[in-house]
Amino acid sequence: MIRDMFKNLLFSGARLDQRSHEEMVAQLTLKLHKVGSALKKPELDSFYENNFNTTPETQKRVKEILTATAKMSKAGFTDKGTTFSKSRFSKGQLHNLWDVIQIIEHQNDYKIQNYKGMFNWFLEKDIEFANKSKKVTEEDRDELSYIYWTKTYNNPTFYRKTQYIFEQAFLQGVQELIAAGIVKKKRTHQDSFTWQDKQELYIKQGKVDRKDLPIAALELYANPALLEAGHVVSVKNGGEAIVPNGELQRKSDNRSQGSRDLQPHFDYQQSETSQ
Repeated sequence: MIRDMFKNLLFSGARLDQRSHEEMVAQLTLKLHKVGSALKKPELDSFYENNFNTTPETQKRVKEILTATAKMSKAGFTDKGTTFSKSRFSKGQLHNLWDVIQIIEHQNDYKIQNYKGMFNWFLEKDIEFANKSKKVTEEDRDELSYIYWTKTYNNPTFYRKTQYIFEQAFLQGVQELIAAGIVKKKRTHQDSFTWQDKQELYIKQGKVDRKDLPIAALELYANPALLEAGHVVSVKNGGEAIVPNGELQRKSDNRSQGSRDLQPHFDYQQSETSQ
């Protein structure tokens, strides 16, 4: 899948056999391993000499970024006979795309849902930034030229500039991307109920669900789970993972609720919402 991504976006089969893509993966790994590092030969040689000594978290992140890119390249064109014109796409642009995925999924905790839509958004911004750069003089290119920054992607001074403008563009347009179903906010541990919360909900609900069906204590211990703690006001609509906004539900009921809000049903919910 990853090899196909490089073949679809950038390299011919012969270049892949020469392992041209491995240097790019090493650059991505180094960038995540040592923030602000140059990505040139001396830095890479030193990195190789240390046997790619990275943390499991960095390795996981590299894999996630490459996998997301592979999904974008696969989703790009679905019509038979239509392929991505890799002659128009550069190593610098691919590094910029990797930065965008990092910005979205790891720095701002969003999840890409529509990979074709996200790839198209990236290409739109790439074209916009490049078009603005056409009027930049050589004297001002270090400060103002996206085209120059992209060509010199191995210099941290310039890849930080591309990271900044892409992050600003993403944050400014994120609500539109959410509305279009392209990204959604990730749920974090702060959005989830604890084991202690579930036990408290069990007691506060009188050991029944909102259908007045009894909940056995044994069900709380089932693996896979038979019960889940859902939100009365959904996370999407600003609901918190606190007991007054929680409800112990059968798994099927919680999943069918989706992101919809529930009407308060139990007294502990009603007393909270009336305040």
